[in-house]
This record gives sequence, structure tokens and C-alpha cells, in this order.
Amino acid sequence: MKDKKHIPYYVSMPVVFILCSLFILLLITGVLLSLYDKDNIVLSRVCYFCSFISGVLCPIVNSVYRIRKQEIEHQKELQEQQERQRQIELKQQVELIKQMELRKREELPKQKARQLWNLEDAKECAICVSAHQWKQVLADGRERKRSSVSEGQIIALPHVLSSLHKAYGDSFPWTNLYNSHTPQAAAAFANDNDLILIGGSVTNPQTGAVFHLVRNRVDIRYTHEWLQVVVHHGQDRGTYRYDIERKGTIDDGIFEVTKDYAIILHVTVRGAVRNRKIVVLAGCTTLGTGGAGQFFCSRMIDNKHWQTMGDRDYVAILSCPYVNQRPDMENTRVEEFINI
Repeated sequence: MKDKKHIPYYVSMPVVFILCSLFILLLITGVLLSLYDKDNIVLSRVCYFCSFISGVLCPIVNSVYRIRKQEIEHQKELQEQQERQRQIELKQQVELIKQMELRKREELPKQKARQLWNLEDAKECAICVSAHQWKQVLADGRERKRSSVSEGQIIALPHVLSSLHKAYGDSFPWTNLYNSHTPQAAAAFANDNDLILIGGSVTNPQTGAVFHLVRNRVDIRYTHEWLQVVVHHGQDRGTYRYDIERKGTIDDGIFEVTKDYAIILHVTVRGAVRNRKIVVLAGCTTLGTGGAGQFFCSRMIDNKHWQTMGDRDYVAILSCPYVNQRPDMENTRVEEFINI
């Protein structure tokens, strides 16, 4: 329906002024005719009547003017309220879009981190960090077993914890962080928990046990001089061997490793009750372990081979150069990425 056309309220005011003027003029005219021209009684009465009509119309027109003015002001106020409401809704929509974009930016690293670890049950996962065991002789001659964590594990662990927190937040069991030689670590391995193993089989019994479990698919062996990976099946089957680069010789007792090699093993192992995921980050030397942990958590998701692996098991062989006895992340690279 089309809006009804109304006379603008500002036209009513001159009309009221004209009617008031006519009322006064006709009233004066009627009075004068009554006093000085008694023969024109009819004209006098006409003036009185017109004056009466003008007097009645004045308040009516004035009321119409006020009502119309109030309607216009009300419509104007209503339009302003609607505009304010529209601006508020627009701001809310913009804020909602910003929050959604921010949430997407926050969720993207989380999704990538979860894809990286790809655990079966993060709430039951355990981290086992390798350690060197040695005996301490006390003053009374008794011996006590001691453990110490190497430098590479210390380098790798903060990156691993940060990546896991990004992926799983507080749902990850942060208390399940064990020395690999403790009964708790052995129990986690026996209970079919998902495992993250930091360190090689020499200092981490759980890593050695995993290497034994997957030996029919891939045979991983290493010393302080070389790394050898033998793949038994698939298109990548074959033997991959790399020699550690160093200055000096082990026989001299003084040597400095300039390039270490490490493996990242991500496998699904069938347990007694359920399948579980096991991630192994291990180098031929301790700093290779640090390089493997740092590379896996920060750069693996950018690797084109990893991006095409999906949920398949794999072993990646890394070359880890050292600079001032620290892993050189800029030059650390994947030598082989093997689907097992």
C-alpha cells in the first residue's frame, strides 16, 4: 500500500494565522455594523457567523498542526532508532565475521598439528624420553643407579610439548612424561598406549622394542658412525645407508660431528587390545635426536611427501648439520621419505 499524502505540517501554521486574523476582522466588522449600520443586520449576522466559524476552525487546525508535527517527529525518531539498530547489527555482523576468521586462523594450526601427530587416543598417550644410566658410588660404598638426559633430548622436548599443546590443548595427559627406564614407561608400552619416543634404541628401551616390532617392514640400525635403514616391502624397498660426517676420529677420542643423521618413524602398531600410534624421533647421536624433534614439529607439515602420505606409516631419514654443536634447522633436510 502506498503511503497517504498529507499536507506538510508547516503549511498549517499560516492557515491558523489567517483564520485568527479573519476571526478578529469579521468580529470587529460585525460589531461595527451592529452599532453604526443597523439596517444591514443580515450582513452583520453573516460577519458574526463567519467569525464564529473562523474561531472554531482555529483550534481544530492548530490541533491538526500539533498532531501532524508529533507524527513527523515520531517517524523521524523511529527512523533514527532503526538506523541505530541497523548500525549495531552491522557492527555485530562485522565482529562475528572477525571472530569466525580469527577462530579459523586459530583452528588451522591446531588441525595441522593434529594431522602431524595423528594419534589414536591422545588422552592415553605417553612420552618416553631416553636417558643414560650410570652408577653412583656413595660414601659408604653402596651403589645407586642414576639417569641423565642428554642435550639432544632437551632440545627436542620443548618443541614436542609445544606442538602437542597446539594440537590437543589441556586434553593431553601432560603427567604421562616418563624417563624411558622407569616402570611407568614400560607399563605405557605394555598397555597399548600411543607413544612418543624421544631418543634411539641405545638409551631408550621402548625405541628398541618398537624397532623390533616393525623389523618385518623396516629394519633400522645405527651406530655413532652410520645409519642404515632396510625397507623390505613396497616400491621403496631397498637399503639406505648414511655415514656420519665428523672432524677427527673416534680412535683419537677427540672428534666433532658436523653432520648427523636421524629418523622420524610414524607407525600404527597392532596391540593386544587396540591399534596405537607410535612416533619415534631418534638420531645416531644425541644432537641428531634434537634435530629430528625440532624438524618434525616445525617443518614436517611443509614437506611435500608428508602432505601426500595421509594415514599411511612412514619413516623419514634426515640429515642434520651442526653449527656450534647445535642442529642447523635451515640446512636440515629430508634425505628419504619412505612409505612402509
